[in-house]
Amino acid sequence: MNPVIILDGDRGDITSLGLGWLFARRGIDVYLAMEQNNKFNTAKFSSYFKKVYNIPGIGYNREVVKRFLKNFCLSNRAVVYPFTDSNTLILSEIKDELPDNYYYVVGDKEAVETLVKKDKFYQTLQHSRINYPLTYFPKDQDSIQQIGAMVSYPVFVKPSISQLFLKILSEKKTSEESYFRKKFNHGFVAYSKKELTKYYQFSTRHGMKVMVQELIPGPPSSSYQLEGYYNSYYDPDIIFARQRLRIEPLDFGDAVLSISIPIKKLTEEKKVINEFIKSIGYKGLMSAEFKKDPRDGKMKILEINTRPWLNCWLSSVCRSDIIFYSYLDAIGEKTKNIEEYEIGVKSIILPSDLLASAKMLKAGNLSFQDWIRSYLGKKCVNYFSRDGLISFIMLCIVEALKILKNKLKR
Repeated sequence: MNPVIILDGDRGDITSLGLGWLFARRGIDVYLAMEQNNKFNTAKFSSYFKKVYNIPGIGYNREVVKRFLKNFCLSNRAVVYPFTDSNTLILSEIKDELPDNYYYVVGDKEAVETLVKKDKFYQTLQHSRINYPLTYFPKDQDSIQQIGAMVSYPVFVKPSISQLFLKILSEKKTSEESYFRKKFNHGFVAYSKKELTKYYQFSTRHGMKVMVQELIPGPPSSSYQLEGYYNSYYDPDIIFARQRLRIEPLDFGDAVLSISIPIKKLTEEKKVINEFIKSIGYKGLMSAEFKKDPRDGKMKILEINTRPWLNCWLSSVCRSDIIFYSYLDAIGEKTKNIEEYEIGVKSIILPSDLLASAKMLKAGNLSFQDWIRSYLGKKCVNYFSRDGLISFIMLCIVEALKILKNKLKR
């Protein structure tokens, strides 16, 4: 079968391992190209990958990606998967320059930019009259002062491309960058006008355009994901829905406990996404996050990912394999529309979920009985299978060392 290449310019851990597992269990060879300076690489201990390459700049540098793909030689044409937003943009730009060398699961440049670049994304949502959190686009120091005087705190200061900004922060070694790196999680949460100004000035100093967005209140369970793969006709070959149950960090984090839910629970959201995808002419992977606003009862869209996402393996466990469908479509195999799958299946990210649970138990926001019940039923855990146990153990060690390091600094 056609092999798979994953361009991972980020961490080389859970999501990459999940992708490796999804393909390796089907007998498909998987190659992982990742940043050389990654200190917390658990992928190299995995049996899912036929080979792991260390390539500086593979996640963010156009010429590095292009050179790697040009020089990479396999007997069978490979399917390329991006891991970062930057890589998705790069592949959408260069795929026409290497049309016969690889298969791609990314859309055309203009449509990808609309979804990846958050400033363009929210402005397009506004034009399409789709509900999203109240968002401001500061142009200069005066406008950020005006915005700071009118918003209700806390607010979210979101870069146009968060992964790119994280990369910039990671490369800087000064105490200032280290301080802001600790505060950054997909963006900055500002609790006052002073903090808002500080985060804006720091971001613009590093050449990053930012937005100021209201935070929708409510528990993680009011957040939903609508996921799928859209073909050349901009129709979903496959569609899947899940609900967040726990996140880490608790204030604004990634889903560490999710559950599959019936697609009919998001019927209206599905219609909105289908119309939006067609209007911008997008083809490829899609994971849209919605959150129900308790203030007006409306479901509001937060973002749409165009690359493999955390928990992307849950649909596969539910017999609705979005990632494999994207692979089949890329190599030209016929697929059939799937909207039926197993519901009530949970995806658990350990040890992050244990950390989140401990915090909630300590704060009195989760009872011991409810915590135990949350692990009952059919589930998949992020070591995926027995042959991934070594990677899982290494992941636990790495996470434990991170927690210990943070406690020692305090």
